Amino acid sequence: MKSLFAFAIAWVTVTATYADQVELRYKQVPGGTARYRVVCNVQGTVGSGGELNSIRQRAVFDWLLETTSVNEGRAAQRLQLEKLQMSGDFAGETSAMTIEGGTVTMEMGDERESTPLEESEFGDVPGVARALQLEVDALGAVQARGDFGSLMQLLNVGEPWLAAYAVVFPQRALGVGESWRQEASASRAGETELKVSGETACKLLRIETYQGRRVARIEFQRKFDYRVEREVGFASPFRRMTEQTTGSVIFDIEAGRTLVVDSKGQHVMVVVDPELGDEVTQKLTIESKAERR
Repeated sequence: MKSLFAFAIAWVTVTATYADQVELRYKQVPGGTARYRVVCNVQGTVGSGGELNSIRQRAVFDWLLETTSVNEGRAAQRLQLEKLQMSGDFAGETSAMTIEGGTVTMEMGDERESTPLEESEFGDVPGVARALQLEVDALGAVQARGDFGSLMQLLNVGEPWLAAYAVVFPQRALGVGESWRQEASASRAGETELKVSGETACKLLRIETYQGRRVARIEFQRKFDYRVEREVGFASPFRRMTEQTTGSVIFDIEAGRTLVVDSKGQHVMVVVDPELGDEVTQKLTIESKAERR
């Protein structure tokens, strides 16, 4: 079932007087494209009851973001995974996976298996098997269209659209040293009712030159809670997740685009084993770096 996963954003800005104010806005043009590489390093534990297994993974995502149209300040965009390379170990066993060119290749030990993407577990995931449809305004508030399970999968692999829109800007101009907050909430009703709440605290650290460009360097601290309130049947194994992340953004002021996002976060997610029905808890530390290519 398709649904609208929309974040309602409110800003609270610290009242003060700042020199050298700058207005920060995202800029899109019809037909424009952007490519981002997101490198994630994950480590932590997965298990239920007293049985825990260690997990360590490295994933490299190559994302293509295309702007199809711009209307009254809102851009319609398509987000598509071009390539994913993932490797790591779980409970002492090493494995690797690559998604590229419509094929999923799995490797474990000496075994190697390739499967057409449409026949794999990712065959119906927006952004992977097909483009994820986004709408975004000049402040960076994003709406994503897709089914519940697929959106949570995307959230769990580093929130790909946040590579481009890590920070939502306030309406007013900002001065160096100024802080603001993004308070966000979202819900999705239907077979599964998902509620998301949290906030991101941001600060404009300085205006500087980066690779010959005039940029704003911004730090952020994000706290979010994702929770299933009601479910009919077994629509998704996801149950709840908490996230606490700190990071920084390098934003090209003139071009109106994100160049680099560095972040490190603690994620605690609870899912249900579809075969046993037991709750499984994942406690993960995720370090990521996203760069516009």
